[in-house]
Amino acid sequence: MAEIMDVGAQVKCALEEPEKNWKFSASAAGERNFWINYQDAYEEMIRHTSTTEVPRYVVRADNKWFTHLVISAVLLRTLSELELSYPKVPAAERKELEAAKQELLKKK
Repeated sequence: MAEIMDVGAQVKCALEEPEKNWKFSASAAGERNFWINYQDAYEEMIRHTSTTEVPRYVVRADNKWFTHLVISAVLLRTLSELELSYPKVPAAERKELEAAKQELLKKK
């Protein structure tokens, strides 16, 4: 419900300040009546499309530092769970690389 009030304040501001009139659409006033339906549909979509393998995260964007903190934490956790490592180079290829390195160093 707080989101509806925030949107209402934004619309009022857009209407009262001529330089912000471009932000307002007359159809937006009628669309506010469907806000709860939109929220329900949005929550249902997240609930039905977020899985353990492919999770979805809903992060409020009205507080930038907090938004960035949450996103950073999710990325850090996700990357640490991947257990990434450099590929192993077979011994034969390492020998070839060392030979190429020595050849390049001789040409200096």
